[in-house]
Amino acid sequence: MIIGIIGAFDEETEKFIDMFNLIKDEKSNREIYTGKYKNKELVVARAGIGKVNSAAMTQYIIDNYKVDLTNTNSILTLFFTK
Repeated sequence: MIIGIIGAFDEETEKFIDMFNLIKDEKSNREIYTGKYKNKELVVARAGIGKVNSAAMTQYIIDNYKVDLTNTNSILTLFFTK
């Protein structure tokens, strides 16, 4: 399974990049980081602000990384609701 996580801001995606030791995908001209966690592939992307950017990035990672599951909401709540 390939899990895609999309954030608008650096603060949202940096937590995942650091936590899972993801590396930047140099093949892409976009802010996309990849790696693995417990036999699951992860794709973390910075889309920028707005629904259009989020939708465009979602489609991009679906087409290019064949993600099975994406999350574009509640990223900050995973880390800042304690």
